[in-house]
Amino acid sequence: MRLRQVPVENKVCADCGHRYEGGCCPGPCDCVFDPQTTRKEARDLLVLVGSHMPLYERRKRCKCPACGNLYELSGDDVTRNVRCQCGRCGEPFFSKDDLRAAWRDAKTLLGRARRTAQMRQGIERCPHCDAKLKPASWCPLCGTHRLPQNMTHVWVRTSYVAANVGAAQQASHGQDSEYPDGQPERAARHGLGDDGDYDE
Repeated sequence: MRLRQVPVENKVCADCGHRYEGGCCPGPCDCVFDPQTTRKEARDLLVLVGSHMPLYERRKRCKCPACGNLYELSGDDVTRNVRCQCGRCGEPFFSKDDLRAAWRDAKTLLGRARRTAQMRQGIERCPHCDAKLKPASWCPLCGTHRLPQNMTHVWVRTSYVAANVGAAQQASHGQDSEYPDGQPERAARHGLGDDGDYDE
């Protein structure tokens, strides 16, 4: 086990400005996290890594090139929402064979997202119901259609029972112990990889 200064994912409450981790603001507003109104960003903190039960683990995030917000990218984002499916009739824009062909050389989820975005740009109306389509958006906060060049890594708390070693530092910024949101993408050796990367 050892201490390491790492970029920790924080949420900035849109109502009271508190920084926090987890799903609910510890400030007076007690707001529940909403990705469409709450900004996520990274802040350097000291955390304990290499423990048997890690308090923090690394996860991949997209950093919006327009507003700097951090957001997750999932397979659903690439294949089953408005980027590949009509919001009016629900029919897909592309067949499974089309997607397989487009993704043949895409080795990462972000690469697949870029290929999908390129295909989506050429469609202005739904081929099934002729509905006019809005430009596809990726960032849930600002709605930009632009994707980042690369994924970024941040550390996300996995336990709310034990506070991290930077608790005093967090308290000075109005943070509190919180519960995690989502399932962690675990590293092979409890938080540290050889080259700091993961397979998609």
